[in-house]
Amino acid sequence: RCIESLATAVENCPTASLVLVDNNVDDLGADSLKAFADRATIIRSDQQTVAAVRNAVARVLPNATHFAFVDCDCVVRADFCNQVLAVFRESSAQIVGFTVVSPSDGNWLELASDRLHRNSGDGPRQAMNSGCMAVLAPNFWEIGGFDVRLAANEDYDLCTRIRAHGGSIWQSERLQAVHLGNPKSAAGHFRRLRWHGMGAVNADGSLLWSPMLVFTFAN
Repeated sequence: RCIESLATAVENCPTASLVLVDNNVDDLGADSLKAFADRATIIRSDQQTVAAVRNAVARVLPNATHFAFVDCDCVVRADFCNQVLAVFRESSAQIVGFTVVSPSDGNWLELASDRLHRNSGDGPRQAMNSGCMAVLAPNFWEIGGFDVRLAANEDYDLCTRIRAHGGSIWQSERLQAVHLGNPKSAAGHFRRLRWHGMGAVNADGSLLWSPMLVFTFAN
């Protein structure tokens, strides 16, 4: 569903190109990628961090003016690429995107987490989730891309460095993407929080952000 949505969005935007990464996927996933060989560039990456994989994608398109990064468990709208360009023009920001949202038919945990964490509306933000995030290519390379040393939260780090260089970040509802890979259980939710916590420390040992666990209970 993710790849089909991306391929459709790219076909609706004449200046866009689609790059798919085979990052140690299983046989079924590899077959899915091959099915789109005539609609996308497919590369192989054995990089161990999400940041390194994303940097590998960017290097495939050295002449690109914008990079849009979408996780493999997210579905974008058919006009996504065109809307990315429009939001960049209107906002004059260096990074644009929207926090990924849970599917409308998700279970109670997905929907509760979505209501708890979603920051709706258009406007400036301190950071953007790279599950669905776009960045101006010159600014991306100016700061060296994603920090490949981070196990997680490479998106927050990138946004922090962009702002430190005078850039800005803009959220737009028009770039909303549906996140299909949410945890379906409390245990899965905890494991995701633990994984994000692994990226809370910079390479120099300083805190990138302060981890916070939030638990909600309902009768």
